[in-house]
Amino acid sequence: EILSRWSHWEGNLGTHEGRVVALALLAEDEQLISAGQDGRVVLWLSADRSSPTILMETNSGVTALAVDDRGPRLAIGTGAGKIHLLDIRGTPQTLAVWQAHDDSDPVLSLEFASNGDLLVSGGGDNKARIWRLDDLTQPLTYDSEGWARAVSVSSDGRWLAVGGEDNKLRVWDLKAADPDGPMLTD
Repeated sequence: EILSRWSHWEGNLGTHEGRVVALALLAEDEQLISAGQDGRVVLWLSADRSSPTILMETNSGVTALAVDDRGPRLAIGTGAGKIHLLDIRGTPQTLAVWQAHDDSDPVLSLEFASNGDLLVSGGGDNKARIWRLDDLTQPLTYDSEGWARAVSVSSDGRWLAVGGEDNKLRVWDLKAADPDGPMLTD
């Protein structure tokens, strides 16, 4: 049913000044979230597409977006290396904001683990980090030899995959819990 409500819709994204860099579709809630290089994160409702809601604005531009459907929570990465965590049920609330990567390097990729307890980020500082959302002070950090442009964690939480600017794919066994330990591939 959601496809019939959104199909063939071509919205005027006049709420963004510049490129749209990330999208998230929440099927159950019939919501679409767009993030732009202008620093705006916008919520669109399928029932009322003419009145989008700006969830957040940042001066450093939005560079990555991830949705935890269990929350629903929204993780937003910025060009200044920060992550904003929002609760988007009802009236959106900021849950946390932290410096995830070097302030001169963007957050390039984000993904929630399927259990919702972890968030993985990849950055322009050549690092992938795993954040425990109940304690943001000590992430596990995995080195990449180039920008960590893509990150993914397996549904069972065992494997971390990082795709880098150096054209390499790296996969770590998280059960080993040693970021300097051997990788499955290099």
